[in-house]
Amino acid sequence: MLFRRSFVRRVGTWLLLGGALIPTVDRRQSASILPPDAKGVNIADRLVSGLPPEWREITRSYLASHKEREAELAGLSGDELRGALLYLLAQEPKAQDFVLDHLMDPLPRIWRLRVISYISEKPETEWIENGRIEPVFKKIALSDADYELAMTALDSARQIEIRRLRRVLDIRLQARERSGPANEINMLAEEDERWMCLERGATLPSFLRRTPRVFAAGAAGARIRVLAFGDFGSGDENQKATAAAMQSYAHLHPFDFGITLGDNFYDKGATGLDDPRWTTLWTDLYGPLGITFYPVLGNHDWYGPDSPAAELLYTAASSSWHMPSLYYSFKAGPAQFFALDTNDFSAAQIIWLTAELKKSTARWKIVYGHHPPYVAARPPRDHDPRLVSTLMPLLAGRADVYFAGHAHNLEHLRPVQGVNLFVAGGGGALTYGVEAENPNTLFAKQAFGFAVLEIEENSITVRFIDKNGNQLYQANLTKD
Repeated sequence: MLFRRSFVRRVGTWLLLGGALIPTVDRRQSASILPPDAKGVNIADRLVSGLPPEWREITRSYLASHKEREAELAGLSGDELRGALLYLLAQEPKAQDFVLDHLMDPLPRIWRLRVISYISEKPETEWIENGRIEPVFKKIALSDADYELAMTALDSARQIEIRRLRRVLDIRLQARERSGPANEINMLAEEDERWMCLERGATLPSFLRRTPRVFAAGAAGARIRVLAFGDFGSGDENQKATAAAMQSYAHLHPFDFGITLGDNFYDKGATGLDDPRWTTLWTDLYGPLGITFYPVLGNHDWYGPDSPAAELLYTAASSSWHMPSLYYSFKAGPAQFFALDTNDFSAAQIIWLTAELKKSTARWKIVYGHHPPYVAARPPRDHDPRLVSTLMPLLAGRADVYFAGHAHNLEHLRPVQGVNLFVAGGGGALTYGVEAENPNTLFAKQAFGFAVLEIEENSITVRFIDKNGNQLYQANLTKD
């Protein structure tokens, strides 16, 4: 039923390595240490030969079953190589004891941070059952000279323990779902949502988690035009250029309202209502559009403990920002929109979404959140198993469109179970590459830009516009 937020940290320019990110400067520096392989030379042997004896057997075993990693690891050596290996081994259930034994080694901090975060952020792995985690994390918290790393370890220990207790609640909830009274199921679901916030370390009182009744967005015409984009709150020139392109587009094609797809502020969300970025990265850039936006939270919006509350409370301080709850629904023209918090599906959100989709009589049902279930990438990273198993069954046969960000590019995926899938994550943060030859991809481009939805009674037109104002793609959805 439940899935958790993923950990992403951006520092400079990064290279993807098996889900990890390697600073390209480190890769360049180490490339000269391991020259190009001569014909017949075994890369794995060369990598293993440069490691301490206790690392060799487990590394050789890992490389034997992950040949695709050899070339990427060949550009690293010394502590960088061991740090990258420790992160990759953290994803192997049989290597857990080895990882914990070496987590206190003097390895590069970025790799130690990544291992700690992976352990605490991946509830679907066997890590949550490992009783050695807390003693090791507490030891790091007590003795490590790096303050950030020490506090990350302590916070991760808290997160894991709360997740274990939350599983107890989930077991009771599942039992009551089969035969319990509705009022008890609802109380347990609300309690699960409270524990969800505690797990994330956010301060979010219950009155900020109350989902409002379905409301009208103020666009009641037979045809509406909606602006959609995510992953934008970087503050760099690409965000500003993309915002300028939105303004230019709106001069000729005015928007009725907008939706944001999360990661509204990097790197750890908004610090409060007085955060100056509300002016520089929101009002100054998107205020000139003269429309109201209906945002959702991304994973970065949850990283700061005060950010979710700040983004909810800002609704009362702004005419352009309306986010009444973590998840909510509103109607506009011939469509009903369902805004989700996809960082973690609480039991309460699942109950709410199921009921709202079922009773909606809107011509078009458009659901949006931060995380996409499918992306234009190579298998097995072309889908998120958690969203595929949790979200898609709720949408199948009920929703027409699902919009997401998180992947920093522009994508249109093939429909799944009748749901049309789009990604508009090019709002301003560093863009991601795409695998355009993915058979499930109708369109994919690594580009800064935004999406435009033109919704009528019998059709929806989706356009992708880049930061220079060029239309990159158009999709037409129709109903009889």
